Amino acid sequence: RVRKTLSFGFVSFCSIVDENDMKTIVNGFLRDLPAIADGIIQNLHHILSLTKIENIIFCLQDPTTKYNEWRIRLHVSQQCRYCIGIIDEPDLYPIAKELLTDKVAMVRKDAAISYSLLMTDDDSCIHDLQEIASDMSHHVRISAADVLREVQNLSVIKKSMDILRTMIEDEKVPNVRVAAVSAAVNIVERFKESDDTEATEVLDEVNKLLEFAKKDTDIDVAQQLAN
Repeated sequence: RVRKTLSFGFVSFCSIVDENDMKTIVNGFLRDLPAIADGIIQNLHHILSLTKIENIIFCLQDPTTKYNEWRIRLHVSQQCRYCIGIIDEPDLYPIAKELLTDKVAMVRKDAAISYSLLMTDDDSCIHDLQEIASDMSHHVRISAADVLREVQNLSVIKKSMDILRTMIEDEKVPNVRVAAVSAAVNIVERFKESDDTEATEVLDEVNKLLEFAKKDTDIDVAQQLAN
């Protein structure tokens, strides 16, 4: 209990600790029990803003197998975006991607936010999203829609149109279609004021998908469109 208290409180006084001692303490906590390591994990971005710690990425990697407690995995997901600009993004990307398939909905939902900020319009990223959108589990397919709902990069959305189209036109599970329609509505809201030619092209495609969705007989899809 004492170690856990110190771990969670370390961020409050770490700025007055010698830099070398700080690195030793942080590594010690991170290699302790997961419940103790969590105190450092959820404040990692604050700590790393004070000092660079080599190979610190280990505490975020393989979260599904390393951390049984879902709240710790949630904190890992959050750190994937909080540490952008501190830890190399290519190192954070696979962690966020892994958490898109987490067994807990709250973790998947948060991972979609982090993943959307880490993915680029590189073909490998689009391929990864396609795999997620084609997963056997409809819960995971919803994660793909949640990613598209959060993406700010217009080029990524443009390259992902086939994914969104499949989820709206061909998906059998209503909840996935609801998530996909929500993503489409959000894309329209985000870019409707843009004069960019690429944005106009994307919006034309998305609006066609929304017109198609109006034929959907599921009440939740209809409600999503009404909102």
